[in-house]
Amino acid sequence: MNVSMMDSYNLAWKLAYTLHGLTPNTSLLDTYHTERSTIAHELIDLDRTFSSMFSGKIGEQNGSETLSHDQFLTAFNTGHGFTSGCGIEYPENPLVDQTDIGILPEKREYLSGMLRPGRRLLNVTVKRHADGSLRDLHDDLYAGRFHVLVLTSTDVLSAMGVSSSAINILGAHVLPSFPSVVELTVIHPRLARDFLWGDVPGVIKDRAEMQFYEGVTMQDVYAVYGIPPEQGIMAVIRPDGYVGTLARLDDVDRIDEYLRRCLQKVHTMQ
Repeated sequence: MNVSMMDSYNLAWKLAYTLHGLTPNTSLLDTYHTERSTIAHELIDLDRTFSSMFSGKIGEQNGSETLSHDQFLTAFNTGHGFTSGCGIEYPENPLVDQTDIGILPEKREYLSGMLRPGRRLLNVTVKRHADGSLRDLHDDLYAGRFHVLVLTSTDVLSAMGVSSSAINILGAHVLPSFPSVVELTVIHPRLARDFLWGDVPGVIKDRAEMQFYEGVTMQDVYAVYGIPPEQGIMAVIRPDGYVGTLARLDDVDRIDEYLRRCLQKVHTMQ
C-alpha cells in the first residue's frame, strides 16, 4: 500500500502542473514511468526475495538450504526502505539531476538521511525563528509546491558572504520567475553569535519569514544531511518531497536551470 500511495502522489502533482500549464511541455508526465516503473520492478524482486526467505530457499549449507543473518538483514533493510520511502531512489531523468557537486562526504549514508537527488528528503526537527517553536520540516514544506531549501554556511550573518549572496540572488532573480509554485526555506547551522532580523538577508524576511530555521537545537540537521556547516548547500525539493538537484551556494544558476526545465517561467517587468 505504501508504494501504491507513492505511485499516486508521484503522478498527481505532475498531472496538476501539466493541466494547469505550469510546465514548459508535457514531457514531465513521461517521468512517471521512468521513476515508478523502476520501483515496481524492484518491489517485485523484493517480494520474490521475501517469499524465498520465508520458505527457506535462501542460502545453502551442507546440502540444505538455509538463511544467513546477512541475507536476512539485507532483505529487511531493503524492505524498510520501501515502507519508509527513504530507501527508494529514482534514476537520473529531467526531474532528477545526480551530478556530483563535490560536497557530500565519501561515505554515502543515504538510508540515514544524507541528501541525494532521487531520494525522499528525510524529515528533521528544526526551530523556527519567527515564533521559537519546534517544527517538523515536512509539515512546513507545503504540499504541491517546489521548495528551494538553503542550508546556509556559517557566514550567513556576513553581508558579503556566499550565503547572503545566494539568498539575495534567489530572491531577486529566480523566485520571481515562478510565483506561487516555488517557496524558499532557509536553515542555518550553529553560529558564533546571536543575531537580530536586521542581521540576516532581507530576502529571508520577505520570502521565508515563517520558513527560517535554526538546525541545531533538537538535532544536528547538517550531520543528518551530510553537509559541512562551513560550506552549506542548496537543494530543490519537488512537490512529492523528493530531492531534485543539489547545488553549491555559489552556483545559483544551477538551481535556476533546474527550475526552468521543470516549470513555465513567468516574465516579470523589472
